[in-house]
Amino acid sequence: MTAVGTSVGLAAGAAVVGLLVQSVPHPNTDVFSVLTRVFLLLAVAIWLILKTVASPVGVPVSLRPRAGSPQDSRRRFLAAVPALVASWSVTGLFLALTPSAVTGVLHVTHGAADGLDIAALFLACGMCSAHHTVRQATLLGAVLLTVGSAGLAVAMALPSPVATGPQPGPTAPAATAPRPCRDTRSRAS
Repeated sequence: MTAVGTSVGLAAGAAVVGLLVQSVPHPNTDVFSVLTRVFLLLAVAIWLILKTVASPVGVPVSLRPRAGSPQDSRRRFLAAVPALVASWSVTGLFLALTPSAVTGVLHVTHGAADGLDIAALFLACGMCSAHHTVRQATLLGAVLLTVGSAGLAVAMALPSPVATGPQPGPTAPAATAPRPCRDTRSRAS
């Protein structure tokens, strides 16, 4: 249930921010000012929540980061680390490059489209998590990640007219031929 909730929350956030980017006059200022206010309210709420366990003595000790896993599940956890790192790396790549691909390759310039394609990624993850056990979802994800990465490597090695467009030459239309850059800055006499 945690994976489904997280995925749906990320999808909703991406879709809402995509719509905000499309509809508000100053998206950076508006989105980040709202997020800053929400995070400040959440920080105050967390500070005020009653603790159910006693805090360890000494502030520096309680702030020291600790990580661990139960001894009996440590081997399985360590075996899953490469798949976790790879999946988050590919997700980060997707999140970084998708808006540029939507604009540059598909020529869609609406900010809402960027949010919706990212939302689709997280909704697909949530639906997969909802219909499979953790083990099945992890194995399916690892297999699909491997197949997708291999397909991406092959696609990058081959020339693609979709990604590169028609090459300028004697038979290319004038619109695709490279044009010299003009200096649009005003020059002082």
